[in-house]
Amino acid sequence: MSLLWKQLLCWTVLLSAVSSQGQTTAQEPHAPPDEKSVHVFLTVSDTHDSPVTPAQSELSVFVDKQLAQVDTLRSAKNDALLFAVLLDTSKSEASSAAVVKKAALQLFQGLATNGNQGYLVPFSDLAASSRQPLQVSQVESTLDAAKFEGGTAVYDAIQQTCIRRLSRSGNPNSPRRVILLISDGEDNASHVPHDAVEETAEKEGVAVFSLIAESSGRQGQHFLKEVSQVTGGRAITVKDPTDAVAPLLTAIENQWSLSFVPAQPVHKKVHSLSVKTSQDDIRISAPGHIFVQ
Repeated sequence: MSLLWKQLLCWTVLLSAVSSQGQTTAQEPHAPPDEKSVHVFLTVSDTHDSPVTPAQSELSVFVDKQLAQVDTLRSAKNDALLFAVLLDTSKSEASSAAVVKKAALQLFQGLATNGNQGYLVPFSDLAASSRQPLQVSQVESTLDAAKFEGGTAVYDAIQQTCIRRLSRSGNPNSPRRVILLISDGEDNASHVPHDAVEETAEKEGVAVFSLIAESSGRQGQHFLKEVSQVTGGRAITVKDPTDAVAPLLTAIENQWSLSFVPAQPVHKKVHSLSVKTSQDDIRISAPGHIFVQ
């Protein structure tokens, strides 16, 4: 073969390879967007505050007012629970000290089963959280020694518990985390406002369940109901605090786990969340915002 023919053959092979590579690149499909599923816990009840089973097909989820795709809805009953019982031991609660301590112990006993773990956080001007999860016997002795004095820093107590004991980053293997709050909700000693506390609880994914005494003031009752609603928890109003133990335990036992995919990619910031149902006589308490890490 002559030198000229060899050169022509080389150029032909080279052009063919370049053309083939260009076609392959042009025909490669674009990678699908990364659909990141978001997970939250809900509290669902009927108009009589009794547990009820929601239908996934009847749910509508909106993220930043845009309809999201519901992925799964299941009972969270058997999910491990990490909890904290926050007990108001300020001077304003001194007259009911015996009954609120009894309610706190009953709540702890009712939740500390099946591998669940819990903290006790007595608070007045300052929060005195246990450093590690406690046994029921330790809770009982701590409550026996509790003194009711000083002011009330309920906002500080919630925020510190969410950050120091129940945070997402500190408990990556415990997505189901709740606060049981026993207080009149009247705050006179906190260093943070109530809206910042609600935002912290939402950011850390902590649902707040509140026990509200009928004797609580209007402002305190409003806060306790609000912080429970916007975090996906529940508030129970009763005359005797011990009467709220069974309803609160039932509400926590009947939490629901919901996962969904937003219509648009969610970035590392706050996004509004709304969960609705077309079922009659059903109330859903869900976090008002999601924080994607």
